Amino acid sequence: MAVYVNNTDYYQRNKSAVLNPEKIAIIAKCIGIEPKLVFKNLFIQMAYNQHHQLTVARQISELIQLKKQDIKLVVNNLTKFFKESKNNNQAATVLKEVLGILSKVCARNKVALICTGDSNVTSKGIIPRPIGGTYLKHSVNVVVHLRESSHFLFKATLIKHQYVKTPKSAILHSRKTGGG
Repeated sequence: MAVYVNNTDYYQRNKSAVLNPEKIAIIAKCIGIEPKLVFKNLFIQMAYNQHHQLTVARQISELIQLKKQDIKLVVNNLTKFFKESKNNNQAATVLKEVLGILSKVCARNKVALICTGDSNVTSKGIIPRPIGGTYLKHSVNVVVHLRESSHFLFKATLIKHQYVKTPKSAILHSRKTGGG
């Protein structure tokens, strides 16, 4: 089972407020998994602002502790609300709390935690830094930057890994899985 945190600002117009089940089904079919099996094993939590993201992190912590043997993956767009915040210090504090809650419960229960987020581009544009300051950079084990280089081609740059000292890049090829 997996938990996905869909961080969405409901107040922005022209933004999708919910995760599209049709796209999940299309992706599942493309990789050969029955969509019903995916939906049966996927918990989706919605967070609509930074403070709600913190509440959702606590709820996920309780859910993992209740279903210890079942949940194996947590995916969270961690920095979604950081960029939109007017107070970066407050945003950084909430970000630290959310990451702290999720990383502790996932480590204790052997659950993989994947946090996606935006990046700041350095002045030279070579190695991007994750939004969230140095705390985020130091608290995670692996940082990978994905950037679309052309249609269906993505460049993945391994920025941080505990066993690799220098950044490495790879070109990933993708196939179209739906209307976007």
